[in-house]
Amino acid sequence: MEIRKIHSPAIFICSRHPLAFGAIKKLLISGMYEVRKFEQVPTNPLEGPSQLLILDTCSVKNWTKIAIEWNRMGGRSIVLIQKGFRSPEEESRFIYLGIHAIILLPNIDAELPSAVNAVAEGQFWMGRDCLSEYIKSTRSFGGFAESRGLTAREQQIIPFLMTGFSNKDIANMLQIEDRTVKFHVSNILRKFKVKTRKALRMADTAEESFAGTAVA
Repeated sequence: MEIRKIHSPAIFICSRHPLAFGAIKKLLISGMYEVRKFEQVPTNPLEGPSQLLILDTCSVKNWTKIAIEWNRMGGRSIVLIQKGFRSPEEESRFIYLGIHAIILLPNIDAELPSAVNAVAEGQFWMGRDCLSEYIKSTRSFGGFAESRGLTAREQQIIPFLMTGFSNKDIANMLQIEDRTVKFHVSNILRKFKVKTRKALRMADTAEESFAGTAVA
């Protein structure tokens, strides 16, 4: 009889609901994964192979902050959500949080083991349209930023700004102060000659549409 080895890396489960935690743990243990209960994000970078964190977004209110900090420490995250997304753009925002896989709760039994294997190998477990939107937006932001002479830090901030992240989330992701983000956001808006984030996103859309218009 062939004996399967415990999968590496270790998998941490972050869920505040005992029944949900038990169901997730049972599913992973049956697949011969090494499972641990998530306590807190470590203060030092994670050692060894990238470790996986499964986030139950239905029971963990501060899951966004946990995902950002876990990613900052070198880990990879899988989120379990109740509802699907209205658009690929909405789904692609999760990638900026460092999340590698998104699974709807009704599909957890069928998808979670495969998603874990994919993420452990550095792959994404998301819709093709989502990944295409992420790649497209990243390229778009690059050209959009270059045309306005943004600093290196401003170019780093603008993708998060354009996809709807708050100053606090951006600060957590980049490990800088909230007031520093506010300062850079103000400079970005000034350079684009707009007053609000919504106006900035509209300017990006307008510029992209103009660039795609054929000239007679």
